[in-house]
Amino acid sequence: MSDGALELINGVPFLDDGFAPTHLTAAVVAVRQNRAARIGLPNPADPRRWLTPDHACLVRFEASEVPSIPLTQDEDRKVSDSLVRLEEAVPAWAPLLWSLPMRYARIASGESLSASSFWWPQHILLGTETLASDLEMREHVLHEHCHQWLYLIEELWDIDRPEAPTFTLPSGTSNRSPREVIGAAHVAAALIRMYRAVGEKQHIEPLKQYGLGCIKLLESATRYLTPVGTQITQRIKEEL
Repeated sequence: MSDGALELINGVPFLDDGFAPTHLTAAVVAVRQNRAARIGLPNPADPRRWLTPDHACLVRFEASEVPSIPLTQDEDRKVSDSLVRLEEAVPAWAPLLWSLPMRYARIASGESLSASSFWWPQHILLGTETLASDLEMREHVLHEHCHQWLYLIEELWDIDRPEAPTFTLPSGTSNRSPREVIGAAHVAAALIRMYRAVGEKQHIEPLKQYGLGCIKLLESATRYLTPVGTQITQRIKEEL
């Protein structure tokens, strides 16, 4: 089944406008229901509850909460405004921006612009600098949504192998697994689409070089990618 994974969901989120988010979320609901049964958790009457952040975390084995601070009402509005601007830029992204429940919060400490974790699903953390800038908000809200949809894919299929070494991203960030390198390249490709759509072409070439640098790392480590990881890497390369 994994050899045709992308055909089952019609491509890669944010890159393929025919991507079928409901195909992916339906499969994720089934996986989460199965996990709940394995650990003795009752299933809610409405299976769609498994797509909420709280229920997602209940069945994420080794779930690890990321310290955060609730957003203010004004900060919540800024998130909504960013989602609207992204939808205006690429209307095909609307289901990806609005259909999967997310919980947004402020990063509790440090200087990161944004953060998310596979181990704390459907939570997006935004840094102080990001929350103060409309441009940073637009970019980092998209950045983290890319990660969240890739995390859903990872709930169904492994994209790298457990024995894989870590790599240093073109940005200098170290200790990144192949799946995290894939995630970085995916974000670069999605940001290129956004900037091309809004006519801000000055950002495109640096992002392209960054994305291709990630692809080069992945191509040097193909034996550590699963068939699904290889498919996603190839699709991102085509987009770049």
